[in-house]
Amino acid sequence: LVSGMEERRERYNRVISTGHQTMAEGVPGKLGKDWHSRFILNQTDEHIIHCLDNNNAFTGQPTEFYTKSKGNINDAKRRSSSSFAEDDEMPPFHDQLIVKTTQQFFSWFDKIENERQVAQEGTYKQYLKVLHEHKAKCVEMRSGIITAINNLTRLKKLHSCVSTQTSAVHVACEQLLQDERNLVHKLDGVERRLFHYKQYEKIRKLLSSPTFAVLSDQFLDVLDRLDRAVEFLSDHPDYHDASVYISRFRHLRNKALSLAQSKITSALKTLLVHDSNSETEDEKLMQTRGQIKLLFESLEKRIQQGEEYSNLLQNCYSFYYDLRHSATHLRLVGSIEKYITLPKLQEIVQSACDHMRLFSTVERTLFLKLFSSENEGFENMIDSMVGEVYGRLRPQLRQKSVTIDDLVQSCRIVQVNIMEDDELVPGVLSCGREIQEDMQERIVFLSQTFLQRSLRPFSPSQQQLNYPHVLEEYEKHKPGHEQRISSSSTLLVGLTSEMALEETRGWYAPIHAALCLLSLLDRALEKSVFEGVAQEVLEAALHSLRSAVDKLKRSKGNFHAHLFLIEHLIVLREQIRPFDISFAVSETSLDFSSTFAAARSLFSHTSNLFRFDSQNALLNFFLQGVPIVTHERLDGKKKIDDQLRDVCRSFIGVEVGEMVGPISSFVNKVEKMSVSDRTNLPKEAPTSSASLHTMHVNALKSIEKEMQKLRDYLKLYLHSDDTEEILFRPIKNGVLEAFRRAGVFISKFYTPMEIGEVNWPTQETVTSLLSLVAATKAMGQSPIPTTNNDDKNNNTDNLVLTNGSPTLSIEEDDDNGNNSNSKSDHQL
Repeated sequence: LVSGMEERRERYNRVISTGHQTMAEGVPGKLGKDWHSRFILNQTDEHIIHCLDNNNAFTGQPTEFYTKSKGNINDAKRRSSSSFAEDDEMPPFHDQLIVKTTQQFFSWFDKIENERQVAQEGTYKQYLKVLHEHKAKCVEMRSGIITAINNLTRLKKLHSCVSTQTSAVHVACEQLLQDERNLVHKLDGVERRLFHYKQYEKIRKLLSSPTFAVLSDQFLDVLDRLDRAVEFLSDHPDYHDASVYISRFRHLRNKALSLAQSKITSALKTLLVHDSNSETEDEKLMQTRGQIKLLFESLEKRIQQGEEYSNLLQNCYSFYYDLRHSATHLRLVGSIEKYITLPKLQEIVQSACDHMRLFSTVERTLFLKLFSSENEGFENMIDSMVGEVYGRLRPQLRQKSVTIDDLVQSCRIVQVNIMEDDELVPGVLSCGREIQEDMQERIVFLSQTFLQRSLRPFSPSQQQLNYPHVLEEYEKHKPGHEQRISSSSTLLVGLTSEMALEETRGWYAPIHAALCLLSLLDRALEKSVFEGVAQEVLEAALHSLRSAVDKLKRSKGNFHAHLFLIEHLIVLREQIRPFDISFAVSETSLDFSSTFAAARSLFSHTSNLFRFDSQNALLNFFLQGVPIVTHERLDGKKKIDDQLRDVCRSFIGVEVGEMVGPISSFVNKVEKMSVSDRTNLPKEAPTSSASLHTMHVNALKSIEKEMQKLRDYLKLYLHSDDTEEILFRPIKNGVLEAFRRAGVFISKFYTPMEIGEVNWPTQETVTSLLSLVAATKAMGQSPIPTTNNDDKNNNTDNLVLTNGSPTLSIEEDDDNGNNSNSKSDHQL
């Protein structure tokens, strides 16, 4: 029994100490946890403890509760501790209470337990009371919150209702505004549609008003309203009476334009009469001119609105053109009559150009004062007026007294004064182009006539072909006896009927005439036309030159004929070089020889006309009788080069033959002999030592004579030391080569005694002789450089000429016919 009581006592002490410790720590969150771990709680107790924990965690407890409860708990703890202490110090049971029976013990224990329970539960009851107070406050607060929530819910419902009603009212207002706008738009549309109908009476009254002014902004406004009305009704033909009102508005527009035409014509007449009689104008006329120009600009912009505007403008333009034509025609004809009687064509053309420029400038100024821009009608008016100038000027171009020089100068006047001025009226430019084309056509005609009648069949007189006397006379009468100038600018003077065949500086007359003609044509003709005519001029000049050479050969011999031809070929080549053309044309022709042959075959095989095979005569005619197209290129420069090369070769060969002809014959004869025959050379009379000695002595004499003659006439004909040297060098080389080859044969087939009898000169001796002759004629000039034995070349192959002092470049051929270029020795 005692042990049981002790266990129960210890258990209660532990429970109470644990509860006191928990309450003293003031951690409500641990209360439920500790109780739940030590006691078995029902669901109600667990709910209460959970609510208390949540209430303490989230809402909190009053401060005085914690303070008060903490103090009560501490007091209870002290009292419990003191009780336990007192119990420990309690005297034995028999000292205080004598327990005799079990019932007495339990009664005493219950009493003690009740006392301890009362003392222990006081704090908790007080805490419970505080909890109840807080609960009451929470309930009251909850009821207030619920009330507030209910009020907010009701307010929300009221707000939603009001918002819905307000939105409905707003939508209704928007619909009303939209309806209003639609009505206003429809009303505006009706007003716009009716606007043009209402304008009719207003415009009709305005046009009938006597104060209505055409040259004002009001007139342009009326035209705008009429144009818009016509356009609107034309775009809406389904409107009521649309076609009727279109006709009415067009009638009003025609009436307005008729008023405008009457006013414009009267104003134009006043202004043009004033311009013809006076050079100054007052402010009122200037204002009227500006108003008319503004009106014309407005009318030109409205041409697309209707044909009435284009008709009005055309009538006004025609009226203006008629006025100007009637005002200027008589003065124009009078001016033409004045300058058309001038003696020279150049003066007539210059006056005509000046008159056309002045006339076009005045007419353009007057026209632009009234109209915004030039048009086709104005250009036609100018063209018709200046056409009278062209009509009176054209017969002057075809007079017989007009020369090529006159036409060239006149053509240049037209080019400078008319064609090169881009600011002139197109009508004047067209007239100038026609005048220039007529002049060029006439120039080409006169040139071809001159070539056919004068240049190509030219027959020189004995005095004109008396070369070299002509050159000698020119040298005697040349001022200061200076060297001849070779500049082409001093040679190419105007070609006229009086001086066409005039000799210039000793040149053959047709050559000078051809060069003058080329110079004139170059300034007057277009390049494509000039190339064809220039080729014809060169061909005619060469033909006339060949005829002169043939006559000169018969009268003066080959020497002077060759030099005459060389001189003029060089002149031709040098003088045509400045022209910017190729002097080459391509000619296309048809060769009908195959056609003729096929026709003859057709007539000879008439029996085969109806054969159905390849032998059909008609089929063969069509296959074989097609004409052949031939293309031929005529190159004037190349032709001159070929002829110059050929004549130089011929001249060199003739001169070498004159100097060493017997020696060359001897060499050629020996080369043709066999070796056995060559050993008998000294025994034959023509090739004996005495004959060879006489041969070389005569050859040296001929060399001295011919070289002196050659130097004299080369200087007279060519007038260029460089060209003379280049032409003389192959002659000298040919002479040296003949002596060298003959010397080789003599030294090989003759005995020393015979060689001594022959006394054949060495290369140095012949060279020295040639150099001495050259030095004597050159009057102190350095002798010609000695050539070595390798200079075998003696044939000219190509000639290059420069300016009036011609220069030759010679490409020579060796003995084997191969071209060995020696430009370094022979070209300058």
